[in-house]
Amino acid sequence: MAEADELEAVIRLGVNKISGPIRLSAPIDLGRSYVVPILDAFLAEHPEVTIDLNLTDGYVDLVGQGEDLAIRYGELADSTLRVKRLGENRRVVCASPPYLKNKGLPQQPDDLAHHECILMRFGLTIDRDWPFLVDGKVQRVVVQGHRIANDGGLVRDWCRYGYGVARKSFWDVEADLKAGTLVELLQEFSAASTGLQIVYPATQDQPKRVRLLIETIGEAFSSLRSELITSRPAVPTPPTRRDRAESRNDLGWSSSQRFPLKQLVAQRIVVGCIGIGCCARPPPI
Repeated sequence: MAEADELEAVIRLGVNKISGPIRLSAPIDLGRSYVVPILDAFLAEHPEVTIDLNLTDGYVDLVGQGEDLAIRYGELADSTLRVKRLGENRRVVCASPPYLKNKGLPQQPDDLAHHECILMRFGLTIDRDWPFLVDGKVQRVVVQGHRIANDGGLVRDWCRYGYGVARKSFWDVEADLKAGTLVELLQEFSAASTGLQIVYPATQDQPKRVRLLIETIGEAFSSLRSELITSRPAVPTPPTRRDRAESRNDLGWSSSQRFPLKQLVAQRIVVGCIGIGCCARPPPI
């Protein structure tokens, strides 16, 4: 099917053109702040391509739902999928300065029992057990709160508006931490980092359009990683990163097929503006 699609595109558009649909999914916050601008630049370069983006913080069955690729946090549990590493991630416990002024600063993980926490729901599971590293051992603290949502963007908004303490991926709150609209808590007890990656079916022949988009996203996140390393404030400082990006040869790409990212990186989302723009609403405290 992939070969037939590519042959049709070559006949209709020429050898250097690509066309057709690409279905992908991404976490809501990460998708809006980072992935959507990459897709916009990709579509500007390849106007015959159609993007079908599913923004969700829940589990997605790639094969069952007919998606070409997904961007996911965490380590891969499904061995039937292939992986292209985008970088490292860690979960950050954070709150707004007005909330902390009113409720106080937790000094130990157990102090969170006395705080209003904002919780994520993943399917039927509510993320109440927050892991911390105490004296070299993982300690889980059960937290409580009156706000629960399955939308990571809403959880971040509630946190910025001063409704409580949230546990978010570093990529989602990096701009807020840098701007001071959120403050990282209990950093010295931060648990180990996990991965951020593209996953895609191993048994599926990828059309050229999908391979190019995977490469485009990989190159864009490589640039973003470099920016985070050079511009990150003293707090927070994630664990040492390992560049485990896979070789393009694993996907069978030649250097002539690389997507030119200079324009993409130049118009790179201005993540700080996106991350800060929603903070105009004053905290309710």
